[in-house]
Amino acid sequence: MPAPICVRCEIEMRTKTNGVPVLETYGEEKKPYKLWNGDLWQCTKCLNMVIVGFAKEPMANHFDEGFEKTLEQERIRSGKVFNSHERRFAL
Repeated sequence: MPAPICVRCEIEMRTKTNGVPVLETYGEEKKPYKLWNGDLWQCTKCLNMVIVGFAKEPMANHFDEGFEKTLEQERIRSGKVFNSHERRFAL
């Protein structure tokens, strides 16, 4: 599978960290919705980063028992939880 390409530098990005937690949020209040694992990639030239390579299913959903505990455990394990806020665009 091809690696992500840095549009600015036109080179393949490199994996920085596998399995970083990403919290998907929704609504005006940015409520927690789903917790995902993805891979953090970085351009070796300009250092721009992206998260790609998500699993087919989230590791936890907001309605799961223990969702907050799982979120906190991932925050401790990785040192950071990245946020992804759902946006709706008008066409």
